[in-house]
Amino acid sequence: MVEMVNLFPVNGYQFSINLAPGIVDIITAIDGTYLTTGGANGLTAQYGNGTVLGFDMEGTASIPANLEGQLLAVLVLSPQYTGSGDEVTATISDFVISGIYNGANIGLASCDTDLDPLNGCFSTDTFSTPTADCSGIPGGSLELDECGVCGGDGIADGACDCDGNVDLGCGCGEAAPSGCDNACGSTLENDECGVCGGDSTSCMDCAGVPNGTTVVDDCGVCGGGNADMDDCGVCNGDGSSCLYSVVQSTEQAIYKFDSVTLDGEGIGEGDWLIAKNNGITVGVSEWTGSGTEVVVMGEEHLWGCDEGPVNTCGFMNAGETPQFYVFDASAPGEFIAEYVAADGTQLQSIPSWNPLDFHLDVSLAFSTDCNDDLGGAAVTTGLCGDCWGGNTGLDLNYMDTDDDGVCNDGAANGDDDNCPDTSNNDQADNDSDEEGDACDSDDDNDGCEDSVDIEEDGSDASFTWDDDYDARSKQRR
Repeated sequence: MVEMVNLFPVNGYQFSINLAPGIVDIITAIDGTYLTTGGANGLTAQYGNGTVLGFDMEGTASIPANLEGQLLAVLVLSPQYTGSGDEVTATISDFVISGIYNGANIGLASCDTDLDPLNGCFSTDTFSTPTADCSGIPGGSLELDECGVCGGDGIADGACDCDGNVDLGCGCGEAAPSGCDNACGSTLENDECGVCGGDSTSCMDCAGVPNGTTVVDDCGVCGGGNADMDDCGVCNGDGSSCLYSVVQSTEQAIYKFDSVTLDGEGIGEGDWLIAKNNGITVGVSEWTGSGTEVVVMGEEHLWGCDEGPVNTCGFMNAGETPQFYVFDASAPGEFIAEYVAADGTQLQSIPSWNPLDFHLDVSLAFSTDCNDDLGGAAVTTGLCGDCWGGNTGLDLNYMDTDDDGVCNDGAANGDDDNCPDTSNNDQADNDSDEEGDACDSDDDNDGCEDSVDIEEDGSDASFTWDDDYDARSKQRR
């Protein structure tokens, strides 16, 4: 604000104004009387290029005289400072004032408040600037960001500090997780076994080689390949601990034997009972006396017989009858218990197999057959009384080759068929040469073949002796 003491009414004024430092601009000027009277009186004030003018375009307005001092003009400053400074000094000078005296316009002398023109006509005052922002600009809007930068944007997006570092998972500016365990600061590596931080022992074979293929055999020998195991699966055994074994199936039936005899004598220690199905062993048990049980395995149907843990193809199926054998340690030898003799006689009675069956009071009675086979099926029944069937390879009545009811020479019944290849139940032998008429081409033994031996009347003379071939038979003597 610029104030003035005037002895006469003022109808115009001009002065220069300078702000130091020049960190803020004057944007306009307002006449003091105009301002205080609400525009009712006063002059029009203008500002430009450091000069303030007060005037009235019509020449009728004025500022009344005031010996106590009144507001001459108000200078409006820009709210934006362009530089730093705690205070600004305002100096006005070059006063030019026109007034009215006795109704006429006159120039009025003017100077500063000390009224001493010898020291210059100017007036100086200072004012404090608004609080400066971080850049030192009074009233400025800049602030320090979180990084201490005036007017800065702070920590950049994605960064974790003012230096632009990022947090990769282990703290701001720290290295990312590392090592096979993906942990902060880790230097662990996978060992040869693929174990993080391991010592390569978890995959060592028995020879101490990581990922090696050498294994401990069933006898506890590294890389032994079961060389110390006998045929019975016993380590360092002599092979005497077993004779038979059978694959275990989930389908089972039990046969409990009361007795097993060989030609009337019971079997004993070291003897075995064996069950087979079409040559496949399906059950074994060492004889332990009456009550010995043989668990007979069946074919598994929960899955394919060859698709389960073990192959049970060919094992027992419901309704089939297992074929039992005996191993006689005293022979030694394995003998089949034929169930039916060649002539149909029942030799053994073994129940058929069904899953979960428990058969009690089972027995076997082995007898030596006529072919000297223990438990065999050969018999001597039939016409000739000879041993047939079983392991003989011979059929019933094989000694009656012409099937005429008379057995050949050598038959057990003593027969001697005089025509073994020609049926002749009557055994006729006209010439008693032990060759039956049915197979004797000269059955009257007259030297004339029966095919041409005839009587004079044309009748058969094959049974009449005619040694001169004159067609006249002679009575045989």
